[in-house]
Amino acid sequence: MDDEPSETARLSEFLQGAGHSTDLFQDPRLFVKHLHRETFDLIVIDWQMPGMSGLEVLHWIRKAMQSDTPVIFVTNLGGEASIMEGLDNGADDYLTKPVRKGEFLSRVHATLRRAQPATAPKATETYGPYTFKALESIVRLNDEDIALTPKELNLSLLLFRNADKALSRTYIQQHVWGNDNITTRSMDAHLSRLRTKLHLNDAEQGYHLMPIYNFGYRLVATHATHSV
Repeated sequence: MDDEPSETARLSEFLQGAGHSTDLFQDPRLFVKHLHRETFDLIVIDWQMPGMSGLEVLHWIRKAMQSDTPVIFVTNLGGEASIMEGLDNGADDYLTKPVRKGEFLSRVHATLRRAQPATAPKATETYGPYTFKALESIVRLNDEDIALTPKELNLSLLLFRNADKALSRTYIQQHVWGNDNITTRSMDAHLSRLRTKLHLNDAEQGYHLMPIYNFGYRLVATHATHSV
């Protein structure tokens, strides 16, 4: 997010060239409203913007939303005091303009690795009464083995690993279907089947899958014990 369209387009071109998808904003207030409806893996913001500074946006992300989404500042303010203020207030990294493509992408990828550290695939993952066996594509629930399709397994693990977090449909699509196009109706059908299959219609098993109107879904953990 930058108030200079040319700079926003330039950074977006770098990211898209590296295989990332991007959403562009020049108005920080519009971006703040959009955060209520969308989920992002990384936020890149300028410090000096009209109406609302980048530091104010950062405060809002960390305090009001209580979000730990990684944030990188890209700004003309290169003084040590500004850098320290940004980092001390919750920014994950800080780059000064003009931004060099190689350095920018290296910083982005390093920040994403820290936020989502790569781990070896686990043979099993347990969340309350649910034990997922990835290699067999099944989940064991109350001494019953429930067979899952590969998409259902990936969708289930995304939901359980992010329990209590609101996930937008765009975020779910990117992490389960990748570049494959899927309609809202088709995604909702997948989640409806999964809700029934895994008994997520109510909180009896400790988890309840809830739709969020005009946004996405949240898997609510009620009283389940989480262990992996």
